[in-house]
Amino acid sequence: MTGALVNNIFRPPSALESTGCGAPPRNTCRYDFVVTLCQSPRSFGNMIEMLKKTIANCFRLVSVLVFFLAVSMPGLLQASDFENIESAPIEGYPFDHLVERAKAAGTLLAGSAAVDITPRYPKGMYMAGFGPQREARGVADPIFARALVLADPEKAVALVTLDVIGVLSETSARIGAMASAEHPENILVVAVHNHDAPDTIGYWGPALFKLVPVRCGVDPDYLRFVERMAALAVHRAANSAVPAELKAARVKAPGRICRRLYKIPAAQAAQQKDTIFVMSADDKNGDAIATWIHYDCHAETLWERNQLISADWPGEVCKFIEWIRGGTGLVTMGPLAGREPEPVYSGSLRNRFWHKRQTGRALAETAFQGLVEKGIELESPRLRLRLARVKLKVESKLLLLAGRTGVIFGRTPKQSAEMSTRLGFLEIGPVKIALVPGEFSREAAEPVKDLLGGKLNAVVNLFDTEIGYVLTEDQFSEKDDWYMQYLKSVSFGKSVFGTLYSRLGELATKAAAEENQPGATGVEKEDRQPSRLGPPADFGDHGQDDRGTNSEDGNNTAGDEDEKNGD
Repeated sequence: MTGALVNNIFRPPSALESTGCGAPPRNTCRYDFVVTLCQSPRSFGNMIEMLKKTIANCFRLVSVLVFFLAVSMPGLLQASDFENIESAPIEGYPFDHLVERAKAAGTLLAGSAAVDITPRYPKGMYMAGFGPQREARGVADPIFARALVLADPEKAVALVTLDVIGVLSETSARIGAMASAEHPENILVVAVHNHDAPDTIGYWGPALFKLVPVRCGVDPDYLRFVERMAALAVHRAANSAVPAELKAARVKAPGRICRRLYKIPAAQAAQQKDTIFVMSADDKNGDAIATWIHYDCHAETLWERNQLISADWPGEVCKFIEWIRGGTGLVTMGPLAGREPEPVYSGSLRNRFWHKRQTGRALAETAFQGLVEKGIELESPRLRLRLARVKLKVESKLLLLAGRTGVIFGRTPKQSAEMSTRLGFLEIGPVKIALVPGEFSREAAEPVKDLLGGKLNAVVNLFDTEIGYVLTEDQFSEKDDWYMQYLKSVSFGKSVFGTLYSRLGELATKAAAEENQPGATGVEKEDRQPSRLGPPADFGDHGQDDRGTNSEDGNNTAGDEDEKNGD
């Protein structure tokens, strides 16, 4: 267009005379723009088209700018990328009023909620699981903090599941302090052990040659955000609690979902049945409040090449069960050591995402069908909870070094070779649940199930703290299995299982002895205190009162003694 216009303007007079507009006098400006346009209708049309295109492009540009500002301005106005309007604490603690409400109703109350904990700007965040220094590039599907609260006229408990690989006891304590002022110990925080979420422990940050971690991979702002949203999930679940009816079942898991990576005797393998525990809570009208599904398989269908934030197969289970029944879906993990999803032999990422969806759908449909066909009504179930704190000796030189160098978030060079954590024994009528830290092997979980007794039982892993794999002493003596060697390298040591099993036995014995004592529970003094790090300063005054803090080294000073503290 510009070239044609210039040619017309500087056209010699002879050329101008040949146009339909007539030749200008020689004493006039032959380069006049208006005259040229009059003499070149074609150039005038081109200019009109150019103006139209320019206006259209400007309109598109303005539209893009407006969209960008609308999306990004809320984040630019905030102090942190992980804060939003829902971060503010709710007035009071709804959880602490559940027992009074249950007394007034004269029945069991149940409520549930799910709050999104997906990072708003995940690019560059370190993802947990597999090798270190795996940076996120985006989001495939959201991750959540989910809460199920139950309350009878004597006690209230909240089960909080996080779509992350694990948390440390400091994080669990802060969530409890923000969710309840009177009974923070009754906030039971459990991780789903998701391998496609941001690092919440620290082990998967920057690494030497992408092999040896040298710096913590946790984003502190994101961890505080997760804590807030977990507490918010408890608040919402407590506010939504209504009279409820419970049903539970144990069903056979679908085939070719999960496999074991280490060898055991054939007779022992035949005794280990692959089952799913499922419990539902419905209101008096039959509408779903929540569905809790418990299964033992690593959440790692996407494997190490994935760099998109995802809830993996547990997220698919929740999505499908919510679509089938309504309400909120929750997933907890059973014994995980050496158990992973069946492989996808065509290893493209697209096929792995398909495998994730199919795995979640199969487990959700099986759990739903089992609940319908084999579900047992829990009539007026009584809630009982016993908790204990125990100190575990860290025998692994690798994990001890990671803690003392600050790679594991929250640990300091002054940290001793011990780690304080909690375990618990929860009864919901005939349903008996063992709450244990770390990732048990099935061989370690079987004696715990014998302690629980009954058919409707479960060993919930990754409660309170991630302590790596928990193996029996016999498994530590095995030397010929290469995968068992790996499991032992990521374990605190051979003494851990004996310590936990002994403490669980004490809790089970006390629970049986107190069966006729309503309101009895086992709660440690230190569990009623917030972590030494405390809740975030901008969360508000809730949970940060005059109850004190823990000792400087992060271990609780009262040891593993428990005392009664009735509701």
